[in-house]
Amino acid sequence: MAKSNSTTSKVNFTADRVRSFKCANDKKESFIWDKGCTGLGIRAFGSGRKTYIFQKWINGKSRRAVIGPVDSFDIEQARAKAKELQVKASDYISPAKVKENKQLKKQPKNKN
Repeated sequence: MAKSNSTTSKVNFTADRVRSFKCANDKKESFIWDKGCTGLGIRAFGSGRKTYIFQKWINGKSRRAVIGPVDSFDIEQARAKAKELQVKASDYISPAKVKENKQLKKQPKNKN
């Protein structure tokens, strides 16, 4: 089994694995990746904060988006969000562009 603090570990996410994953002592951040959902990962920081992330190569560049804190999403919710981002990525739409479009839709429209 791969070490859980390796920056390239692919493991099946479970509640215990998510809860116990920590940043390596000699690193600012560490990553693990879900075997069950391509592109879904967890980034753990030295501060103890952990977030679900999505990462994909789009147009020759690695693109990453934060899904949210591990305390705010269960594994299935994070996988569902990652699958949404995967569909967009297959159309060459970066996760950052998806987030930007959502923020634009939330802004109130001017009635001039």
